[in-house]
Amino acid sequence: MAKIPWYLWIIVGGVMFAVSYRIGESMNIFLYIGLLFLVVGIFKMLVSFILGNKGKKAVKQAAEMRTQQFTCPRCRAVISPDFYFCPNCGTRLRF
Repeated sequence: MAKIPWYLWIIVGGVMFAVSYRIGESMNIFLYIGLLFLVVGIFKMLVSFILGNKGKKAVKQAAEMRTQQFTCPRCRAVISPDFYFCPNCGTRLRF
C-alpha cells in the first residue's frame, strides 16, 4: 500500500472542510471528516519534520556502505559488503 504524504492529507481535508462548511447543515458529517483529515495531515507533517533527518542519515549511510568494496580474507576477491559468503571460494564472511 502506498504511503500518502502529509500535504495530500491537508489539501483533501481543507477542501472537504471548506466545501462542507459552505454548503451548510446537510453536509455536517463531511465537515468533521475534513477536520479529521486536517488533524491527521498536521500530525504526519510534524512527525516527518521531527524524524525526517534521522531517516535521511540512515539512507545516506546505507548507500555509502553499498558503494564500498571489500576483499575476501581467504581468496582476496573483491566482494560487496552485504554478502554473507564469498561468491568465489565460499568462505563465510559474517558471523
